[in-house]
Amino acid sequence: MKTGWILAVKVVVLVALGGGLAYAVIPNSSGVIDGCYMKENGQLRVIDASNTTCRPSEQALQWNLQGVPGVPGPPGERGPSDVYFTGGSATNSLPVAGGFPGNYSVVATLSLPAGTYVLDASPYVRNDDPTTSAIARCIMFVNGQSVGAHVAALTPSQGGGPYFGNVSIKSVRMLPAAGTVAVACQKTDATTDPGYGSNLVFAEGNYLTAQAAGTSHEQ
Repeated sequence: MKTGWILAVKVVVLVALGGGLAYAVIPNSSGVIDGCYMKENGQLRVIDASNTTCRPSEQALQWNLQGVPGVPGPPGERGPSDVYFTGGSATNSLPVAGGFPGNYSVVATLSLPAGTYVLDASPYVRNDDPTTSAIARCIMFVNGQSVGAHVAALTPSQGGGPYFGNVSIKSVRMLPAAGTVAVACQKTDATTDPGYGSNLVFAEGNYLTAQAAGTSHEQ
C-alpha cells in the first residue's frame, strides 16, 4: 500500500542538484511565481528561476508582477470639510449710523484661503435703554464689498429691562484668492431714523462662520 504525502502550500520544492538537495521557495522573495509553458501541448510547470530555466520548447511566464505605475490623475475638487468660525463674549458698543454704511463697528472677521464658502453671520444685539426703541443694522463684507445686511428692531420689554435681538446674514461667495470676510454693525439715532433715540446699543457673541463648499449651484 502506498502512502500519499500531503504537502502544505506555501510550496517548498525539493530539487536534486549534483547529488545533493536544495530547497526552492515559491513564490520568490519578491512575491513572483515563475513558470514554464509548453508551447506544443500547453503543459505548465512552476520553477525556481534562481536555479532553473525554461527549455527551448517552453515559454517563460510570471505571475504577481507589479506593473508600471500609471499617469497620476488630475487633482479632485476640494471637499466641503473645512469650517472657519469666530465668535465669543466680546461686547462692541455700536456707533451712531450717520448714514449707512457710514459709521460702523467691525464685530467679527475671518481670513479665508481661496475657495467657495457658505457664509453665516449672527451677531446678538442688545438695547440697554429700558424706555426707548432702537434699531441695529449689520452688514457683511467680503474683501470690502457688501454682500448682505440685516436690521433688528430693539423695542423695550414691558418689564423695562434691556431688549435683545438677533441679526442673521447669509451668503454664498467664491474667493478666487485668499481674502477676508467681516461683519460690521451700527445703531440708528433720531437724525437718521426719526422716532428712535440715541440709545446704548451693543453687539455681542458676534458669531461668523464660513464653510468650504465643493461647487455652488445657483437655482
